[in-house]
Amino acid sequence: MKKEPALKTDQSSVKKMLNLIRFLDEARWKSDNYDIPNYADKNMPSEQKLLTHFLGYITNRRISYKLIFYKLDFIFSQLIKDYYSGSTADNLLLNPGTYIDREDGAMKGFKACRMDSQAQYSIPLQEPIKASSRFFPEDFVGIFCTLEILAKFTEKSFSKYIQTCLSKATTGHEMEFLLYGLWLLGYSNGRWKKEDLDRQYIDPCLDKKFRAIETFFDKRVIPASFREERYKSKRLTCFVRDLLKCDHYHSLFRGIISSEELKKLKNQLHVLELPGDVWNNNEHFQECFRNCSGIDKCDNAANQRDFNKTIRDFYENYVWKELMLEKSDYYPEQFDTTFDFVPRMCEKNGQKNCQYCPMKGSEIADFCIYNNENKFCPFLLYACGYKVYCKNMSSCPNKQKNDYIFTE
Repeated sequence: MKKEPALKTDQSSVKKMLNLIRFLDEARWKSDNYDIPNYADKNMPSEQKLLTHFLGYITNRRISYKLIFYKLDFIFSQLIKDYYSGSTADNLLLNPGTYIDREDGAMKGFKACRMDSQAQYSIPLQEPIKASSRFFPEDFVGIFCTLEILAKFTEKSFSKYIQTCLSKATTGHEMEFLLYGLWLLGYSNGRWKKEDLDRQYIDPCLDKKFRAIETFFDKRVIPASFREERYKSKRLTCFVRDLLKCDHYHSLFRGIISSEELKKLKNQLHVLELPGDVWNNNEHFQECFRNCSGIDKCDNAANQRDFNKTIRDFYENYVWKELMLEKSDYYPEQFDTTFDFVPRMCEKNGQKNCQYCPMKGSEIADFCIYNNENKFCPFLLYACGYKVYCKNMSSCPNKQKNDYIFTE
């Protein structure tokens, strides 16, 4: 009996959508729109810069990313510099007058201890650097535990911790081991209230994390329950993604792991889940995606699931299985480019720009400046705000119109 395809839809529309997403994702990482943390010392070692970025992502929930990159990362990079100079997590975070902003004795947020002339971006010397994250108690515990764990297991070395995670990995599962190790390090902290920010309350959580890491390093096994955690760990996914796809962080990452390990991780980008956010959950975008993919024609429960789970099923059961496309070229995390695409195309000033969208039948070619590859791509600039030269885009669907990636 002939097997029915996973999705009953026009394959050409699916392929066109996948090509568009791939094109946007390539442009995202070739543009200059991605922020660099405001390091207190722009000359600090690569390992310390990466740990700054890791701590910054711990706080990255429901607050402006510019607040994180401009202020919180300034504070964290200063804290990390002192940590690597010999200070303990207790001295840096629990002693009065250090990196915690207090009001009437209560912890209110984070603060810098000094102004540095070597900062990544200039800051007025009279400006006090203070900032609080949306979930300050949980973030405080996550940062405190991260510093304590690194001190216990790797002599305060973030790079050594990453290398240990990779060294424990079974062949072909390096990405999963890195994700789980980093999750244990900074994200598995539970719920916290402000009055609980004391060692007597934090230590039980820290001991639990110690045991979990010891078990992980000893038995080299990832619990099945982590599969579900990965869908919830947007910040973790974004951090690892940045190491492999953003030029700034990638150049730092290359300095702390081997070229062989780096190659393995880059070949496993398909393991990363789509970081779910308000933009790829936007109703207008989802309507277009579901029409193009035909996902609702075979899965009536699709609307009830988190979108990143729907995307994972879409790739596992259709893109790679039915269309037999390469995992290295087409994978779920690429849909995170909706972070820039949806605000401009689906929700710009309350209006939709459907008439200019390739997912609605328009063509990228309508924007092209022919025979002038030294100009910015007009479509990318309009749709996402990306300033990328035409000549630098290898996956442009219009360039491949006569020699298309797919066989129609």
